[in-house]
Amino acid sequence: MEIEIRGLEDIKRYLEAMPDEAGSVLRTSVNRALAAAHREALIQISRRYTISMQGVEKELREIRAKGGSIAAKLESRGRPRGLLNFNVHPKKETPAPAWTSKRGYATEILSGQFEDISRDYFWIALKGGSVHLARRAEPSKRDKKNLRIFKTVSTPQMLGNKDVAEKVTEVTKATLEEIFARSMERRLTRR
Repeated sequence: MEIEIRGLEDIKRYLEAMPDEAGSVLRTSVNRALAAAHREALIQISRRYTISMQGVEKELREIRAKGGSIAAKLESRGRPRGLLNFNVHPKKETPAPAWTSKRGYATEILSGQFEDISRDYFWIALKGGSVHLARRAEPSKRDKKNLRIFKTVSTPQMLGNKDVAEKVTEVTKATLEEIFARSMERRLTRR
């Protein structure tokens, strides 16, 4: 995610007046804004999707500004998640393989948006021990398996959601500008 800062002219002015101190303050400010972006991403994802913050936390990583660089990144990784990470009804804590609902399933991946899944789906345990919904399907030429596992969205997709990205960007910009201005003013008044 890339963020453009509006107060860049003020930052440049500070950098010209006190290059060593301003660079240090900017790096610190960027890292603190990155931490705020991380927190906000967790909040927004858990509000928009029916997944817990803990379920997403391990797939977000901060790359902090170090040395002479003032660049920092919030990276996300991960594959599409299984349905048990979200709301599915009926839901058993650990569904038995081959268990199915005679009426089908109701899922809620995006908060407030329930969708029905046919009763053709059943629970299956994969080699790693994870349990997913799957259904029988015609095997393709490329893939000889005749099972299709129900997949949802990945953490990068959730973070890239327009509403989530806008709110994270807004909070990050405001935090960076506020922290940098406050820190530089403190340094200037100390002189």
